[in-house]
Amino acid sequence: MNDRYTDELPRQSAFNLVGPACFGPMIRGESCPVGFKGPRDIEKYDTHIDPTVWIDSYTMAMGIQGHSELLAARYLPLMMDGINRHWFNTLPPNSIDSWEEARAAFIQHFCYHQILVKSGYGP
Repeated sequence: MNDRYTDELPRQSAFNLVGPACFGPMIRGESCPVGFKGPRDIEKYDTHIDPTVWIDSYTMAMGIQGHSELLAARYLPLMMDGINRHWFNTLPPNSIDSWEEARAAFIQHFCYHQILVKSGYGP
């Protein structure tokens, strides 16, 4: 067996590119460190929480744990449940390529959602 590429290329698996299609290859390809655990003291996002306050807490928790911005973006959907997580699947493919874009899209969407709810037009 010829293993000449083994030392030259990183190992790839089906798990390396999982995640919502809206994430570009940099985010979807970001590796999780061995033993990775997401923030333990941050509740999953729900629409009763101010999205700006929640995302800032999430950002701080991921940073304190020493994780990259790309990993923070990749893990973000797992910090949501149900319909909130499904929102990522409604975004155009490859439309989010950085943490800044993920954070901005999150705040824009969920702040708008809160306005609708408070005005009686949302769930």
